[in-house]
Amino acid sequence: MADKENNKLKDLIKEYGIKDMTEVHNFVKMLTAETIQTVLDAELDEELGYSKYDYKNKKTKNSRNGY
Repeated sequence: MADKENNKLKDLIKEYGIKDMTEVHNFVKMLTAETIQTVLDAELDEELGYSKYDYKNKKTKNSRNGY
C-alpha cells in the first residue's frame, strides 16, 4: 500500500514539475485548500440534505448562498 501511495506522490511531483522547496510549499498549500474546500462542501451537503444544484431533492428552507 505504501509503495502505491509513494508512486502516486511521485507522479504528482513529476506532473506539477516540483523542483524546489518553494514549489513544494505552494503545492502543499494548494492541496490543503482543495481538501478543506471539498470537506466543507460535503459538510454543507450533509447539513442541508441535498447536494449542490440538486433542487429536486431540497426539503428545507435553508439554501446555499455561496461560500
